[in-house]
Amino acid sequence: YKEEAVQLLIRNGGAEIAAIMSGQRFRELKLDLSRRSPYEQSLLFDNLQTEELEKLSLTHSSELKDSFFERKFTALRELDIRKCSQLTSGVFVLLMKSCPNLRSLNLAQNIDLTKLAIINWLSTTPLTFNNLEILNINNCSTLQQLRLRAPQLQHLLANDCFALTKIQ
Repeated sequence: YKEEAVQLLIRNGGAEIAAIMSGQRFRELKLDLSRRSPYEQSLLFDNLQTEELEKLSLTHSSELKDSFFERKFTALRELDIRKCSQLTSGVFVLLMKSCPNLRSLNLAQNIDLTKLAIINWLSTTPLTFNNLEILNINNCSTLQQLRLRAPQLQHLLANDCFALTKIQ
């Protein structure tokens, strides 16, 4: 079944999907996963080569899990993981360890993530990103507190974070 699913994904997924499934390495990759089945998303994540990625956008995923970020993303500078419903508070620790050169992080519209991670986990331990210049937490409407250690931060986007009362 897996081989048939892979072949179907390659045939119907377009050039980028075919390249991912064949093991090609990318410097930049942008995927809107809203129209991909959970199984297709899992296949893509399993086959994606991450070592050379500098810019990665995986938006609207119902299957992106924290464990994806256990890989090394040493070249990654920009990460967009908007609307990824499976992420938990554990993703922050993994991002700090696996993405040391991260300059831009987009977490917008991750409502469940902010309830678990930013309110509870960050209330005692700050996020630490030494190279982070841009953090987007727009539309994280349940976010109450943000503790962040980012000496290079230039832009904090926090529109529609109505519950946000404390930033450190």
